[in-house]
Amino acid sequence: MEEAMRKEKLIFVTGNKYKIAEAEVSFKKYGLEFEAKPLDIDEIQNHEPLKITESKVRTSYEMLKRPVIVHDSNWSIPALSGFPGGYMKDVTSWFEPEDFLNLMRGKKDRSIYLIEMVAYFDGDNLKTFSEKHELEFVEEPRGFDGSSLDRVTKHRHEDKTVSEIYDLQESGDDLVEDDTFQVWIDFLDWYKEEIK
Repeated sequence: MEEAMRKEKLIFVTGNKYKIAEAEVSFKKYGLEFEAKPLDIDEIQNHEPLKITESKVRTSYEMLKRPVIVHDSNWSIPALSGFPGGYMKDVTSWFEPEDFLNLMRGKKDRSIYLIEMVAYFDGDNLKTFSEKHELEFVEEPRGFDGSSLDRVTKHRHEDKTVSEIYDLQESGDDLVEDDTFQVWIDFLDWYKEEIK
């Protein structure tokens, strides 16, 4: 059974085209492939994003009975005591870009952290990896693709918002930098050593 599981192609539980594109870049470097599969999962509500991710990967495995990976991300705004944290998915669907900017009005600290997590589960092994990116709020919304928060945030070393970078990728420009995918590299290093 264990040997059979090792030979199965990993299932990446997502329908998000940006997450799929990011994973493909890293998987190709390792000569590996995955199958992307969207699943309708009722995510638990929790202020700890790691608990949400672990629940999601376990639920995905129970539904598919195959080794699975999930990629989750959450935002933490220091000036707002870590808001929205584990509630990011709902908040970004409720808020317009201007709502975030209104919350940040008058705040000296305009930083925001994006925490990316990759979780793997095969029925026995549960492993999580995370990476923290420092971004900052811009003064006005820019770009079209992505979430409402993507339109008002940018990486510290970038001039373009996250949304504007997605717009360029959508038009065929490849502006993705290797360090964007460090969480995938960490996972794949472990996967090739321990599982594959």
